[in-house]
Amino acid sequence: MQESSSNSYPILRILGCPCMPIVNDQHASDVLAELINEGQGGYSVAINAEKISRFKIDSDLRQTINNAKFVYPDGAGAVLGLRWLYGKKTSKVNFPVVSLTAANTHGWRLFLLGASEKTNTKVAKIVAERFPNINLVGRQNGYEPMGDFKFIGEAKPQLTLIAMGSPKQERIARDIIQLHPTTFCVGCGGAFDILAGNLKRAPELLVNNYLEWLYRLILQPFRWKRQLVLPVFLVKLIAAVFRKNILRIGSESEQKTGR
Repeated sequence: MQESSSNSYPILRILGCPCMPIVNDQHASDVLAELINEGQGGYSVAINAEKISRFKIDSDLRQTINNAKFVYPDGAGAVLGLRWLYGKKTSKVNFPVVSLTAANTHGWRLFLLGASEKTNTKVAKIVAERFPNINLVGRQNGYEPMGDFKFIGEAKPQLTLIAMGSPKQERIARDIIQLHPTTFCVGCGGAFDILAGNLKRAPELLVNNYLEWLYRLILQPFRWKRQLVLPVFLVKLIAAVFRKNILRIGSESEQKTGR
């Protein structure tokens, strides 16, 4: 199934879950710039095998994803799904870094929300040093009361990075947009910890070979229960690809017979 997104970029569905076929970081940056420079608020959702698997059974997650302005591939499950089902060659997008780079290029107003006070403070300092054109209008750690997000309304950021972990950060983004619809929120997961040097990103060799999940599992063994979804997802994806090929072959056969 294919449909049009709100900003004219195509959306494809992987086992029902929407995802944009993003080619590379520049492509992702272009989509974000179009949304923000046109004054559109909203939020992004990183699509991976876990979210795809939960899409049909978790109504809250489904609503959150369906209402997002930008849904992009963030794991091997999404990348393989887009390739096997639609022949789209995409890449896993490091969207927090893409967002910071774009913000620096365009001089956007930025708010940093989430992580510990120590990490948040360090990230703010790093952003100021590495991205001097960004207008950092505020920051708050993830342990302070959120209330009605008045601090967002007062700072009026064009871009808000939220490092709370998924799916909490997506729910917070959804709540922020309902109250302050002019900012665009990007969930960052552990990106603040990586920027601050608390964690290391998976080596490119593992990322490029769809093994980032293994790297995370080694560093954080407590994630093993969440990783159980991966083999089930893979079986469902293969079945979907098989069904699509059978239907294609049947359609081609009917067309030949009808000639």
